[in-house]
Amino acid sequence: AGVDLAAADRDGLTALHLACARGAGGCVRLLLRHLVNEGAIERFGAVRVDARDRRGQTALHHAAARGDQYIVELLVAAGADTQAMDTHLQTAVDMASSAAAFVTLAAAAGAHNRCERIETAVLRAHAARARAPGGANDLLVAVEAEASALEAEIVMLAHASREAEQHHMVQRELNVHAAQPRPLQVPKRRESIRRGSSLGLRRDSQAADFLRSLGHDV
Repeated sequence: AGVDLAAADRDGLTALHLACARGAGGCVRLLLRHLVNEGAIERFGAVRVDARDRRGQTALHHAAARGDQYIVELLVAAGADTQAMDTHLQTAVDMASSAAAFVTLAAAAGAHNRCERIETAVLRAHAARARAPGGANDLLVAVEAEASALEAEIVMLAHASREAEQHHMVQRELNVHAAQPRPLQVPKRRESIRRGSSLGLRRDSQAADFLRSLGHDV
């Protein structure tokens, strides 16, 4: 069965930590080979160069504290982070116990800082070109303005569409109502005529009775 080379003890120390702390350069070289050996990774697990122990220290911290220039060079070549800080905010450069290890780490850190300065300068140049007249910033402002205008037009069209739909529904209801046949009012008129005739007859009868009471022949 394979052994997990990335396993850590209760203090967070991996095999790479211990090999660096004891100056076992051959073991360190063997462990670092597993970074590029896929078969070994599948069998033993991936070796993490920047794995941290409970104090936040990497294998490079331990190698620098021992002052072993050879191991420091191996770790730097494997891509170890020279800017990593432990819980006391110390880097491997701060912990270097020998001039040779310090020079190697300082050179690696300087190269890292130079890369960062170059990247920062490039980003600033891009930003300056973007802010220049006719640059990317002007283009973004124009695009945002056009997008805002388009959004406002879409809202206006949606509102007009809703109003047109409501008008169409009202007009359709009016057309349906107009198409319905209206009831004839003739029966009501005949009823009122009959009522008026009967009322007139009653009045004529009352008038005849009154004239008879006065001695007139009717």
